[in-house]
Amino acid sequence: MTNTEPAIQINNVSQQFGSVTALDQISLDIQPQEVHCLLGASGSGKSTLLRVIAGLQVPTAGNIVIGTQMQTSSSVHVAPEKRSIGFVFQDYALFPHLSALRNVLFAMPNQHSSARRQEATSLLAQVGLSDRVDFMPHMLSGGEQQRVALARALARQPRIMLLDEPFSGLDTHLRKTIRDLTFDILRKKGITVILVTHDPEEALTSANRISLMKAGKVIQTGNAMDVYLYPRDEPCAKLFGKINRIAATPATEGMTTEFGLWPQPHASQNAQVAMIRPENLIAMPTDEPSAIHQLDSVVHEGRTHLYRIRNTHTGQELFSRSLGFITDLKPGDRVALALRPPANHTSDP
Repeated sequence: MTNTEPAIQINNVSQQFGSVTALDQISLDIQPQEVHCLLGASGSGKSTLLRVIAGLQVPTAGNIVIGTQMQTSSSVHVAPEKRSIGFVFQDYALFPHLSALRNVLFAMPNQHSSARRQEATSLLAQVGLSDRVDFMPHMLSGGEQQRVALARALARQPRIMLLDEPFSGLDTHLRKTIRDLTFDILRKKGITVILVTHDPEEALTSANRISLMKAGKVIQTGNAMDVYLYPRDEPCAKLFGKINRIAATPATEGMTTEFGLWPQPHASQNAQVAMIRPENLIAMPTDEPSAIHQLDSVVHEGRTHLYRIRNTHTGQELFSRSLGFITDLKPGDRVALALRPPANHTSDP
């Protein structure tokens, strides 16, 4: 990424569908060559925002600037095909009556020329489909169809690539393989990417920055560590799974809790709760008679274990995650708890 003019400027964009507010005054800058993820539950407005950026949807209010050119405003609307944008949909949207090669050629001007055919063949080779150029979509696996869709989007030579949950229909192993291939190609080409997903792991592993969305609003934007470890509020926290809400008081370097000091960049001066991920709360066996925390259950997650812990005095439920295959703890054990703060804890503004 570079600190130049934003690749995309989204300014106070709103979208109404009758009485439903799909987008609510969203403002966001996407930097050149950035992979920016829109993360949120279904219905949060992610795909609607992507369609507005692409020009497939005209917003009720606000404007979109790509590079230095106004693309959408109250008086301007540049057609989708005239924007330097590629779009890969969740269902790939391949033409069923065209071969892989002809699907890619369809996105090119002068598609019948030999030069364009050679270029399309090269794009299919880049996505690992040099032996599938003449295959029809129904002859291709889901992963192969996704790669054809990517090659077709690249055929437009876009500056910006919009990805609307393109990996969600693939099995777990194939999803990672295709996702890694896709972002490797896009980064090498220097293309700015906006990825829509509802998968927190995909967002954390793929994006330079993440914008969390809820009810048509962007509720937090930051790098992966910032939005995961230091959520601005509980709705932000819950987008990434379980969170511990632990009583705390503001301190110079964060929040003071009964288990130690927690760095909380977004905490207000009046905050009374620190939100801490399970892996940052350590559970240790103890024989201390005064120990008030008891392990109620263990969930085996593969490489980790998730402990559900209960305060036997108050009934408060807490979660701890061990970062290893083996656990010495079992339900019924008394445990002592301590914080494991991150080694580095920078925060985006």
